Amino acid sequence: MDFEEYIKRMKATLEKMEASGPYDISYIIYPPMTDIEDFEEIIEEHGIDGFHLGLPLKEFYQLTMSVTFTWVYRHRTNECYFTGGVSNLSLISVIYEPEERITGEFNLYKGYRIFYFVRVNEYVLDGNYVAGLFVEGRE
Repeated sequence: MDFEEYIKRMKATLEKMEASGPYDISYIIYPPMTDIEDFEEIIEEHGIDGFHLGLPLKEFYQLTMSVTFTWVYRHRTNECYFTGGVSNLSLISVIYEPEERITGEFNLYKGYRIFYFVRVNEYVLDGNYVAGLFVEGRE
């Protein structure tokens, strides 16, 4: 996949929404992650020998660390009524080491990791997400 083109199209779409009347939108397309090799070394130091990110993840995160945007759509017929939400492509550190920050343990292979979510409320995970399960010995 051409992630550079994907991010350009995403930014153009967000800018178009931002310029339109019915949307209140804010977004951040973060700068690229420049220390992927250092990150791989940190993971390896935590007990996963020979750890390397898969090529698609490397290609994406070398263009941006994360993308987050929030939106509110104000209905033209009833300005008191609105629809909104939050979307986030996770920071790589959130994908690979969430338990460590909480418990001090590193359990990469013990459960699904959330890569991307879309939800109505920023603080409630309501099931609209994409998650992956890492399997030991597979890229």
